Amino acid sequence: MPTRKRKIIRRVVRSVKKVMTSYEKGHLFEDVVERYFQLQGYSVEKNARVRGLSGAVHEVDVLIRKTNAIGVVEAKNYANPVPKEWVMKAHNVAKDIGATEVYVVSASGFTPDAVKVAEVLGVKLLSLDDIVRELRKSMDMESLSTYYVKPRLSERAVREHSSRFVEKKLFKGPVERVSDVDLLYYPFYLFDVEYTYVEEMGVLFKREVKKKVKLKIITSAVKPAIAVLDEDGVYFVDVKPVTKDEAELLAVLSESEEPMSAGDLEEELGWSRQKVYRLLSSLEDKGLVEYDEEETDNGRLVKIYYSTIPSIQELDDTSNALVPEDKLLQQGVPNNAIEPKIPSTNLISTLNSLYLGFKIVSRRIVYLPIYRVKLESLEDDTYRHIYLTGSTDELLPIEGIEEE
Repeated sequence: MPTRKRKIIRRVVRSVKKVMTSYEKGHLFEDVVERYFQLQGYSVEKNARVRGLSGAVHEVDVLIRKTNAIGVVEAKNYANPVPKEWVMKAHNVAKDIGATEVYVVSASGFTPDAVKVAEVLGVKLLSLDDIVRELRKSMDMESLSTYYVKPRLSERAVREHSSRFVEKKLFKGPVERVSDVDLLYYPFYLFDVEYTYVEEMGVLFKREVKKKVKLKIITSAVKPAIAVLDEDGVYFVDVKPVTKDEAELLAVLSESEEPMSAGDLEEELGWSRQKVYRLLSSLEDKGLVEYDEEETDNGRLVKIYYSTIPSIQELDDTSNALVPEDKLLQQGVPNNAIEPKIPSTNLISTLNSLYLGFKIVSRRIVYLPIYRVKLESLEDDTYRHIYLTGSTDELLPIEGIEEE
């Protein structure tokens, strides 16, 4: 059954316009601001009275606390943009009570002068759109089932096995040592997908037949990126939404066993050379297409293009390798877990645009064990961290882990 706060969030995210009309009484606005800062890990006190170092008593719209630090939040439910005077007041109050963070929240934006003053004084400005965006993300994550995977190896075994990743020099041997091993849990989205594709069948009388296959895809829940496994380990491929034409071009490149020239693509797709080049340029900017240069028989250099996004088979192979079968998943959120940063709905939209024929059937959050291994230099005071998968039988390097 939805909680009161959950109902408040739903009322907010239905429509900014509807929320704005609900703000007349002020209660919804205060509840939304309170919920936003709670999501950031603060304890919240509304309409607080605080005595400052000057002896004056200040009324603070929202007082936030985290560990030993406090912050001031001025929440202004005005029909017009908040002027610079409120920014200056919030800064002065914070200074008097010893607050380390200062926010001004506005339902209707800020005047240009308020923005300039905030930059100088270090006051953080939040609009209604900022809050709605975060609450949407919160709703998405709260509604998903959450699981985690227990690590396959003990910390001692990881320490022993990770020694193979230390740097070695010719005639000197290892120049690093394993000094620390920590276990953390990284959040992934696990998508169950139904993929529809067309296959040509028949010898004499060919016909196109639609086929469906079920597969799984695993993506980061911290950044818009797909996890991919290759012979060197696991890495992330950053993904961005594409247009229908861009997706069609990517599909042709992905299905091709060899890189293709612009002329090959023009012939395959039946598009003009100008359109092909325009789409290739756009996909290059998005990091989804790269090219090599190949010399033709007459000595002319020609660009041949290839897609950088993983194939359908690579997606399924990666999820099967990293995530064990469902019966081995533990329900809940483990200790030392990194928080998800992006809503799964953003990734669904991107995946649907990248891969024609995708239908997301279900989704969940899965925390996978990752070992952070500290390698200290034996030659100086430097060190580096590497990250290794803990859900696989063999420790695999994983690149692109972000802890903050």
